[in-house]
Amino acid sequence: MVLGGNRGRNKNHLTKSSQALTAAEAAPVTSQDTASGRSHRQKMSQQDSPFESDTEQILSQTSPQASSVSPVILLQFEKMLYKALKQTSDQITKSLTKEIRELGNRTAALEIKMDEIKITTQENITELEQLKKENLILQTKLEDYENRARRSNLLIRGIPETVTDLQSTITALLQELKPDIPIERLELDRVHRALTAKRKDGPPRDIITKFHYYRTKEQILIAAREKKELNFQRHNYQIFADLSQLTITKRRSMKPQLMELQRHNIMYQWGFPFSVRFNYQGTIYRSRSADELQQTLLKLNLTEPTSSNTPTRRRMASSSPSGSTQKISEQNGNHHSHKRGRYATSSMDQEDSMD
Repeated sequence: MVLGGNRGRNKNHLTKSSQALTAAEAAPVTSQDTASGRSHRQKMSQQDSPFESDTEQILSQTSPQASSVSPVILLQFEKMLYKALKQTSDQITKSLTKEIRELGNRTAALEIKMDEIKITTQENITELEQLKKENLILQTKLEDYENRARRSNLLIRGIPETVTDLQSTITALLQELKPDIPIERLELDRVHRALTAKRKDGPPRDIITKFHYYRTKEQILIAAREKKELNFQRHNYQIFADLSQLTITKRRSMKPQLMELQRHNIMYQWGFPFSVRFNYQGTIYRSRSADELQQTLLKLNLTEPTSSNTPTRRRMASSSPSGSTQKISEQNGNHHSHKRGRYATSSMDQEDSMD
């Protein structure tokens, strides 16, 4: 349709050009006009035209003396112009068709690739979720194994670095703390400092003590809880349960909720491998995560949903009639740095859960 319209316009243009050419040839031809015509044709011949040779051939057949343009010449010129336009149009159409076909192929390839990526991504998401679950199970088992390996250990803090004979010193300390334990029950498998670099101006490193008898370790821990202040050879010291770093991190995450329990004077116990148990109005509640404990406190109206749950820490007695709670510590890094507070742990609860 475009070519047909162009063809009609070209035909009208050629008709007007032929009428003007007829009028020009009907006029007297002078030498000046002839020279002007030749100059004009020379300029036209310098321009690039796809049908330049055909035009020159047709014009050469026309005598300068002719009074009119032959219809045959106009028809040939029209056919030549139509042929040139058709060739150009075919070339453009062919080129565009090729490009569109290539774009279509590339688009189809991209769609196939996107489908493959979607399938792979979904498979990776499913596999990642499975790996997360397996990783959580492995972390829980690792935490359990590590705490079981440490269950016979105690951390003793405050003994100066100048004390080198740890075996005899710790044995004497334990005898003074719990004199009713027979000496043969105070067998220690290993006694050594924490495996960290000694700092010149820092506090002394903790002493890790592994008891041969688990019951002896429990008796020492209960005796330490019952005393308000521990002193040996004019050195104040503290005794803590030895826990894995993962357990310490979990306990830190529960700090705001535990402080809410403390604010209501509710005693709590640490369970094994990891849980918090407390008694409220005759009912025992157990939580295994900070979120679960928070929901329990909200359910019991022990905290407000908009509360920051970070009240100022207050001191409280760490002993109870059953002796099932104790002061515990927050361990920082590999130095096992402890802060004495109102957190409670139950070694007896650990024993029951492990059995």
